[in-house]
Amino acid sequence: MKVPLASLNEGQEAVVVEMRPCETPTNTGFWGGFRWRWRGRGGLGWGAVKRLADLGILPGTRIKIVRKAPFGGPIEIEVGGSRFMIGRSLASKVIVEV
Repeated sequence: MKVPLASLNEGQEAVVVEMRPCETPTNTGFWGGFRWRWRGRGGLGWGAVKRLADLGILPGTRIKIVRKAPFGGPIEIEVGGSRFMIGRSLASKVIVEV
């Protein structure tokens, strides 16, 4: 069953399935090139995808919810023996399979 990472309970483990970046190009004006939006249409920005990849959160990685802060606070996760805190909104955009 595929669900957002933020919807898991403490102690649950899952495997990361996908992290989709926001692929909405916008015109930068003078140079006529494209840049990628940080947010938009429910996707992740390239900076967020890079940050997650730097933490080791990639498709196929086993991830465990260690602790969830109350009142919509950050989520402590364990990836490959290391523990990290990520924001709940970022965690809700990472799709995992339980």
